[in-house]
Amino acid sequence: MEVLEEVKQQNIEDNQPLDSLENVSERSFDESSFLEDNLQIKEDVSVYSDNEVKSENNISGKVLIKERYEIDFSNHLSWLDNNNAPAYAVTDRIDATKKLFALICPCDTAPRLSILSFLKSTYIPNLMKLVDYGVIEYPLNKTHNMALIYVIPQGGKVFVNGTSIVTDINPELFKKTVLGILSMIDTLKSHGISHRSIRTDNLYFQDAQKSEIIVGDCASTFPAYFQPPVFETIENLYASISGRGNGSDKDDIYSLGVTALCLATGKEFSFNCTPAEMLYKKMKKGSYILLAENLKIPTNYIPALKGMLNDVPENRWGHSQIYATLEGKPLNHSNQASPEKPKRALAINGEKCYTPNEIVYALYSNIEEAFDMLINGKITEWVKNALENEKIKSKIETIVGQAAVGKADKDLCVAKICITLNPDFPIRYKGITFFPSGLPKMVFLALKEQKSLNTFVEIFNSDLIKLWYQEQERLRSPANATEFRSYINRRDIGYGLERIIYDFDDDLPCTSPLFGNEFVDGLAPLLRALNNNYSETLKNSVPYDRTIIAYLRCKIGKKIENVVVDLNSSREEIKASALLHLYANIQNKHGPALLINLTKWVAHCAHPIIQIYHNKHYQKFLEKELLKVYKKGRLIDIINLLENEEALYKDKVDYAAALNETNALLLKKNKYLNQNDQLENDSKEMAIKALSIFALFVMLASFAYNLVMWIFQ
Repeated sequence: MEVLEEVKQQNIEDNQPLDSLENVSERSFDESSFLEDNLQIKEDVSVYSDNEVKSENNISGKVLIKERYEIDFSNHLSWLDNNNAPAYAVTDRIDATKKLFALICPCDTAPRLSILSFLKSTYIPNLMKLVDYGVIEYPLNKTHNMALIYVIPQGGKVFVNGTSIVTDINPELFKKTVLGILSMIDTLKSHGISHRSIRTDNLYFQDAQKSEIIVGDCASTFPAYFQPPVFETIENLYASISGRGNGSDKDDIYSLGVTALCLATGKEFSFNCTPAEMLYKKMKKGSYILLAENLKIPTNYIPALKGMLNDVPENRWGHSQIYATLEGKPLNHSNQASPEKPKRALAINGEKCYTPNEIVYALYSNIEEAFDMLINGKITEWVKNALENEKIKSKIETIVGQAAVGKADKDLCVAKICITLNPDFPIRYKGITFFPSGLPKMVFLALKEQKSLNTFVEIFNSDLIKLWYQEQERLRSPANATEFRSYINRRDIGYGLERIIYDFDDDLPCTSPLFGNEFVDGLAPLLRALNNNYSETLKNSVPYDRTIIAYLRCKIGKKIENVVVDLNSSREEIKASALLHLYANIQNKHGPALLINLTKWVAHCAHPIIQIYHNKHYQKFLEKELLKVYKKGRLIDIINLLENEEALYKDKVDYAAALNETNALLLKKNKYLNQNDQLENDSKEMAIKALSIFALFVMLASFAYNLVMWIFQ
């Protein structure tokens, strides 16, 4: 009865009148069916969450997305938590029969923004349906987060507490699931997307009869960021978690292979080891042998599982081969076994290494020894005798020649050697291990945590990324990769690392200390975040930084190139005007319509524009008018006030007239002063002449007196 009363109260709250729903107010609303649906949801939740640990994410409050989907934070669906994102019940105010939930994306990473629109608009079998998404204020953390709304799977989770809830899975369901997920992987691949979250705790029964298994969320965080080590390939295990990148269908097929192995046995793997330990085990034993030993696996599943778990990416099986194997049909091509292990070993740090995987791993782990081996020719000799590959040998000799010139960067040289020996491995440079598509996300996290970016600058200033892409057969370098070095060497606002990460990765939101806890995934949210986080302590600073301008340059394009140039000017009035026009244009085109705090902030920064007026009285008038204008919250009003063409023209004309009048007065003054100077000079000359005559007279008189006295004597 308590549950019934709670649902009734929720129903009353949910049916408050909404202006935005006037167009659907005529629809009939069956209260009894709504109550039944809500009760059924609660029952479904209890069935599949009783065996799981309850979290303390239940909080009060509700929030509405797009005037339709109401997230109830008091109803935490812990069994649907995924990728570190808590799940909450959702009510569709237009269609209350839908059973929905929302994942609140974590703020410490970022959702895959570039794929959300596609996932929302497309139905893909065997993939949990994304219904909608939007940014909300999350009361638990008092942050703004992206919320992803999904359809609740009616059959619950496939694995609970490490064990499948269906014992001895039906062979038909196993085959249907594996082939269905493979088709889903192929569909995503055709749109340039990888899932990267295929694992046992992300499997659900779509229907209550448990006849179809689907894969859950793949968009709430970085690709493979929360993948357990057992589900990742050798190459991905070596990369930093945030540097794994988008990956490919080959990575998804491998994860499916591990998942299918668990489905076949009915239990999850219980490896308690770090990614580095799992990497070493897989590299030494091989993935299938490591995972399948001591397991009872149906014989007809083994070829398909081996094919999916092949440690050589190009030899990993695809849909057609796995389908033929599971259907019992003969393969028309070879089993694509792994290449034969080289017979000659290369000793590194006292350990014998045979395969390129082992050698690259050992070289990266022993940089000093690796560089010495490179210089003394041991690596070249091993390539010649063990791999018998003249092409690789020639490339290594080129790297050795470059290293011999000047003072070599050992980390850089070893990284180049490793890329050449094994292009499937990630790049490692000075402790940072990454695939190129994952590097922007690593920089993004470093920016958020305000860590040193020096090593990232060195990476983009080198040719490591270019060299890695040159060694790839199926991947192309980003179109703007050739500009990375020029960007990194420019210290201007709008360039540098910040420009590269947003040019390189469409998934990243804009991050800046000026945003506080806001989630900024577009132009309007950017202005809104600045507006919401303004305080009096910030009024003497500028409402932008390098990251913000770089983000806007990438999203808006060349249209604001002149604005970026002006923002780098040494003249304060030019920078203030450029910022004012930039933000005003964004507000006019994208909103929000009212930005009182940001308008006040920009108005304070616009004082250098006032100084271009020569009339001091008019300057004081503008300062008073600014106090009135910013309260309207429209940036364009500041432009109309401070950059009024008539006022500027009048000020220019009046200043010119005043300047001419002043010059005329100065001319008269100078003329008067010149006349006075002439009179003074004439007087001086007359005085000098008079004194000269007087002196001459005195001299003659003295001479005459002396002459007379002489005569008389």
